[in-house]
Amino acid sequence: MNCPKCQSTFQTTLMRNAVMVDVCTGCEGVWLAQGEINFFIKDTKKLNKYYNNGINQAMSCIDKCPTCDGTFLRKGALPEFSFEIEECPKCFGIFLDKKEIETLNNSRDVNKFTPDKRVQHTN
Repeated sequence: MNCPKCQSTFQTTLMRNAVMVDVCTGCEGVWLAQGEINFFIKDTKKLNKYYNNGINQAMSCIDKCPTCDGTFLRKGALPEFSFEIEECPKCFGIFLDKKEIETLNNSRDVNKFTPDKRVQHTN
């Protein structure tokens, strides 16, 4: 599986909240499979608008889903939050680039995207 931004490979990484996610070995972006965002949002009720209506102001982008066969991602704002995500319209995976992760980590609404340093990570 390759990163939609830089084409580097992903490394499966255990985060401090005991969730395994795929982190790009190049640009440090994160790929979340469908529903994995729930583990990082403290008040999951804030995700209801997203699950009911999708991302705000969705527009196609040139990046392709790392898990689907060449499906182009959509870029848009996650409702109730002040940052953009890239989402696959087919598998509903979400890509967060390094800047988006930093924005999330500075929010009180989010459990931080912090790798568990005690665990050896795998490809």
